[in-house]
Amino acid sequence: MKKNTLGFKNLVKEFEGYKIFWVFGETSPLLRIKLVNFWINNKALQDEHAAWRRTFEVMCIILNNEDDIVGVSSAAPFSQDKSKEHFWFYRSFIDSRYSIDSFKFLMPYYLLEKTSTNLALLASEPGAPQGILITIENEKLKRNGMEKFFMKLGFVKLIDAELLSYHWKKYFVLT
Repeated sequence: MKKNTLGFKNLVKEFEGYKIFWVFGETSPLLRIKLVNFWINNKALQDEHAAWRRTFEVMCIILNNEDDIVGVSSAAPFSQDKSKEHFWFYRSFIDSRYSIDSFKFLMPYYLLEKTSTNLALLASEPGAPQGILITIENEKLKRNGMEKFFMKLGFVKLIDAELLSYHWKKYFVLT
C-alpha cells in the first residue's frame, strides 16, 4: 500500500487494503475539497454549501490505496428539546462501489467504533455531549444482523412511533 499523501497522522485501523484515519479537527482546505467532491459525486448530498458545512463535522475517513475517500463518519452536537440532553448526531456514508463482502460490514463498524470511542473522551468537558444518537434511514441498517452490531458497541434501540422511525442511542460512561 502506498504512503498516505494527505499527511494524516492518526491511523486508527488498516484492513483489506484500506486505512481509517481520525481527522476530527484536521480538516484542511484540501481535505474539505475532497470531502465535498466525494459527497456530491456519490449523490450523498446535492448542495455544495451543505457538503462544505459538513466537512467541519467529519470524524473519520476511509482511504483506499490511491488516497481516494471511500467512507466518512461525521457527528454534530445537538440537544434534544424534550429532555435537554446533549448528544452527538452521528452520520456515515460509504461509497456503494466499496460495499462488498466483509468490507460492507466492517467499514461502518470500524467508523462507528472509533468515532464513539474518541467522542467519549470529550464527554467529561463542561457542556460536552453525553452520548451519540443515530437515526436509521438506510433500510439495510434495519436488519437483525445490524442490530447485533449496534448492541455490541453499547447502543440501545429507541422506536419513535410518532415519526415512524427508530434510532440508536448510546450514553458515554464518565470516569
